[in-house]
Amino acid sequence: MNIKLLIIEVAIYTTTQSTLYRTVDGGSNWSNITGTLPTGSSSITYLSIKNDDPNTVWVSMGQYNSDGVYQTTDGGTTWTNISTGLASIPVMCIVQNTQNTSQTELYAGTDVGIYVKIDGGAWSLYSDGLPNVVVNELKIYYNSGTPSLSRIRAGTSGRGMWESELYSPPNTPPVADFTADITSPGVNQTVTFSDFSTNVPTSWQWSFTPSTVNYVGGTSSTSQNPQVEFTSAGVYTVQLTATNAYGNDVESKSNYITASSLMTYCTASGGGDAYISGVQLETISNQGTGSSEYTNYTTLSTNLTVNQTYNVIITTRIEGFSIGYYYSNSDIGIWIDWNQDGDFIDTDENISCNVGTSTYQQTFAISVPDDPLLGNTTMRIRHKLYDDDCGIPCGTTTYGEVEDYKITILPATDNWVGNNTEWNTDGNWSDNNVPTQSYNVTIPSSPSGGNFPVIPVGTNAKCNTLTIETGATITINGNLEVEN
Repeated sequence: MNIKLLIIEVAIYTTTQSTLYRTVDGGSNWSNITGTLPTGSSSITYLSIKNDDPNTVWVSMGQYNSDGVYQTTDGGTTWTNISTGLASIPVMCIVQNTQNTSQTELYAGTDVGIYVKIDGGAWSLYSDGLPNVVVNELKIYYNSGTPSLSRIRAGTSGRGMWESELYSPPNTPPVADFTADITSPGVNQTVTFSDFSTNVPTSWQWSFTPSTVNYVGGTSSTSQNPQVEFTSAGVYTVQLTATNAYGNDVESKSNYITASSLMTYCTASGGGDAYISGVQLETISNQGTGSSEYTNYTTLSTNLTVNQTYNVIITTRIEGFSIGYYYSNSDIGIWIDWNQDGDFIDTDENISCNVGTSTYQQTFAISVPDDPLLGNTTMRIRHKLYDDDCGIPCGTTTYGEVEDYKITILPATDNWVGNNTEWNTDGNWSDNNVPTQSYNVTIPSSPSGGNFPVIPVGTNAKCNTLTIETGATITINGNLEVEN
């Protein structure tokens, strides 16, 4: 008699929001298998283990980004992002339909409903009849006697319990639908479109009218969830054609996107009786304003020139008191989006942070860097109380106010001096700075230093405009980028 012993490894997994653990010895020893899971930018919300393979695990992530679901097939040694088809929204839970023994059938509960994924295919929306609601929990009821009566059940946030038949391959054309994460972007601000078509489309075709757009982030007009920049201000109509083996459907949203010269920024506001009553910066003179949690003053603007310093005067008041009264624990933060990327978090964009004011009116210096993007951008001012910091540019504080203003960045002027021939030497320029893409450059016919510029091999030179006077020369052996 031949006797064979079959040993099946039993793995146990547990997780916090940031760390995933695994044990294979009943809990005597635990290993941290978080690995490359993006817990620095997302939180773990759920884990599910494959019914016939303890080394295959799916983890859902809860944040507004493309890190929706990750999979490991080797017990956590490596992780793969399998979020293709999911919108950039939090995924709250994930379950496997173990009744399907021929395919791996997964369901994900998200902030906008349920998605389904079959084997290596993309996720597709599986929410027909379900409200646009956060799904916190998914469970599958298995009817072993009559499998067709099995159901998936969804626990929602505030809308009760819902159930549906399990997935079956569709035999009808898709019903096209989509959304955009920003509908009022700034020119060249990235907008992510999310496909919400039902009946499992297998291909997508996007079009924009007018067609002044660029696809970015490795996406194209045939991507399921493209990323798009609108290169001209104006109103855009967006159209999606979703197709599967049974036909196609077209969803067109007229005047859906309005692109403007200013970016769309995170929301911010304050409250209570402390507020900003005056802002003075060059030609911006906004005095005697009342209390408001947030005010968009981007109809007011002023010009600031690259590499120059300016003073902004901010006046604060307390509602119900005459001017001159102030809270000694009030703080002021000022931000400018120098690189025009739609946020205030980049280096040097928090241009002033004043903690614990000593007067109702204060003056702050704004130093324009030497390499901002030229054109229109936004300045944000926040007045708040408590915590001994200037706060953050986004979100709500209990006390204070937030105001936004339009700033137009103008190029600096840099004339070639020519003490020697080296382009990348500060002392060869009238501004004592090597020009960037934010400078208008002039090469005079008679440099005071007597030398004309040479851009040597391996040097990448930049400027906004280049004027070469009659009789002047420039030798380019490397690279010179002229923006305009």
